[in-house]
Amino acid sequence: MNPVNGIEIPSIFPLRAFLLQALCLLVAIAAESYFFHSALKLTRRNSIAAAATTNLFAAVIGWLIFFYIAYFLFDLIPALNPLKHDLVAYIFLNQYSPVLASAIIFSATTVFLILFFLKIYIIKFMSRLQLLGKEAVVLASKKRSKRYPLPSIVLWAHSCSNTLILTILFLVNWLN
Repeated sequence: MNPVNGIEIPSIFPLRAFLLQALCLLVAIAAESYFFHSALKLTRRNSIAAAATTNLFAAVIGWLIFFYIAYFLFDLIPALNPLKHDLVAYIFLNQYSPVLASAIIFSATTVFLILFFLKIYIIKFMSRLQLLGKEAVVLASKKRSKRYPLPSIVLWAHSCSNTLILTILFLVNWLN
């Protein structure tokens, strides 16, 4: 509690959630840039730029959608208020509730699929704008078309990064 003008205001700053999000973003960017570099034949700089852009955009959009859904869904359906408190406790305080188990599994699967398609769209958009370099995108599309299509490369990269993130989350929760 921080006393401000005689009034105690609780300070809620989810530093742990911010640091964990930053760690997960760094891991995802590193893993996905490796796939983009090796499979798409992009330069290291362009592969890191593609991975960073897709993951940062996905994280921002993901949090905005989460807060939008949490704000409106929980207000529209009063029966979900216990779930709202459990969800806030899980995100900010890392206090897991068994009520959240099925909701987390369903949400994680849905988010995985949505982010997969979003990343494909972002990479195609970046290549159309030639943000990844003219020659890199043209050469990569010619070489790649025979062996690996873009969606399969993004699926492998996205799956690998999410597996690493789940491993980190498991270790973080296991060490507490």
